[in-house]
Amino acid sequence: MEELTSAMGSSHIVSQQGKDEVYHETQRRMWCALHTLNALLQEPAYDAAALTEIALSIGGKLELAHRWPLMGNWDINVMMLALQQRGLEVQWWDRRRSIDELRSLAEDADCVGLICNEPGAWLLGLIPSQHWFTIRRVRGEWYDLDSKLQRPAKLGTDALFSRLRRLLGHEAGQVLVVVRRLAAQGEGGTDAQLELGLTSGVED
Repeated sequence: MEELTSAMGSSHIVSQQGKDEVYHETQRRMWCALHTLNALLQEPAYDAAALTEIALSIGGKLELAHRWPLMGNWDINVMMLALQQRGLEVQWWDRRRSIDELRSLAEDADCVGLICNEPGAWLLGLIPSQHWFTIRRVRGEWYDLDSKLQRPAKLGTDALFSRLRRLLGHEAGQVLVVVRRLAAQGEGGTDAQLELGLTSGVED
């Protein structure tokens, strides 16, 4: 394993079969949205300045709903715009649909990966929070690329969808499916920005 340290935190490159690599960033500040995007894109595509610029384009300098100065805490609106810049669309997964339907969509060739929003707590459990992380396939293998992990965790298919089932079973848990923009038209997902309403709150 080769470990690269950058301003965004520690980026781990995990070798598989001596040549393949999986990109992963470890948690820094309240930057889970940043780490999630870069893990999904499998490269250090965005930094804090770039996401803050997107947040300011949405709400202006005095608007704090989409980010916290210095700390990060970028919301789903910022993430969606960042992914749209890359030709990707985000679809909120309706928990009322079956896990088999989610599995079919996730395994489709046009699916880039899954963004998960997991409930948690901040400041020793005193403040409710949400935590973003990516799960995606890399060369046919599923990986949990949560920035709270020290390195990527390979997931078997059954373990993956068992975890997603538990996440969706929580009232505050969310799964968003990221697809290539042309494939997004005609799918059964729902616009994440409208449905989730995640425009404020604490994210870690």
